[in-house]
Amino acid sequence: MYDIDGAADMVNDRVRMQAYEAALAAVVKPGDVVVDIGTGTGVLAMMALRCGARRVYAIEPDAVIQLAREIVAANGRSQDVEFLQAASKEVTLPEPADVLVSDLRGVLPVFHDHLATVIDARRRFLKPGGTQIPRADRLCLAVAESRQQNEFTAKPWQENPYGLDLRAGQVAAANRWVRVDLRPEQVLVEPVTGPTLDYTRVESLDFSWDARMQVMRAESGHGLCAWFETDLADGIGYTTAPKAGASVYGQAFFRWPRAVSLAPGDTVHAQVEARHVDGQYVWAWRTEIAGRGGERRELFAQSTFFGMTLSTESLRRGAATRVPVLASRGEVDRCILDCVDGRRTSGEIARQVHGRFPGRFASLEEALRRVTSVLAQYE
Repeated sequence: MYDIDGAADMVNDRVRMQAYEAALAAVVKPGDVVVDIGTGTGVLAMMALRCGARRVYAIEPDAVIQLAREIVAANGRSQDVEFLQAASKEVTLPEPADVLVSDLRGVLPVFHDHLATVIDARRRFLKPGGTQIPRADRLCLAVAESRQQNEFTAKPWQENPYGLDLRAGQVAAANRWVRVDLRPEQVLVEPVTGPTLDYTRVESLDFSWDARMQVMRAESGHGLCAWFETDLADGIGYTTAPKAGASVYGQAFFRWPRAVSLAPGDTVHAQVEARHVDGQYVWAWRTEIAGRGGERRELFAQSTFFGMTLSTESLRRGAATRVPVLASRGEVDRCILDCVDGRRTSGEIARQVHGRFPGRFASLEEALRRVTSVLAQYE
């Protein structure tokens, strides 16, 4: 998920790092077994060892795990860490863990397979009475102004200099949320603390939120912004709110289709929902804005579903009645998988594929690269 620059950003976020270091120091006892899911550069694994962990299982599906190996080796602790390059759902550990630590969030904790991964790890890796870091996240919501986001939503599609009707693009742009770094003065209401994601108990991957907020000052509002507050251990945590300054997470900005002139006493009723579909979240946010006397001034109903650029062909491919036919690329991949029998080497499979599809690959080396790419998805 992260390149080396992204990994550096996470290490450079001192608020985050110092909080995780303090939480590990508070819960890890000498002799403990720790599981670090999404170990990345291995920094949290090293911190756990310094706190007295006997063994750390560092799980990471991405190739950045090699950097983690080098960092742990440079600190003289390779013998105490077992690195596992795989998704944690595909891992079986030889012993239960005393502590489970992770940071699989995106801008918000409701992100890709974060909840599904934590639920699975809690069930399969953690011993009864074990400790999780983080323990819980609370989500916060507010109304914000962001002229930059408002212009991005509307200006390219309404004011283009080409004499073309591009308004269809505005519909898609208005149904997307983006990462932002807001300043405290851009928040126009007292933030509302929403549901708590208790990782020691959570079971559902879906999420919903109903919030009412009152506007504090006259200003143009451009959307909803959301962030989280985390509880890592007793008395230890941090927030990604605008008032906390820049962080690796930032905030999520749910755009409105257009700017709204807000007045003190206006009420904003927001309903936010996220549904987990095939490893991704489909978000929906409904915003009703009422004046001081209760009269409705605006009503927006938005969803990232309408922000997707779906072609008719892609929709046809999802139909249950469609009869699929493999393209030549699919035939090659099927041949590769058919050759995997637990005895053939990758080189032997590449020779088999190269011989069967002589016009597909310019060389045996190219065939081997394709074999390696396909097998990386299933080994």
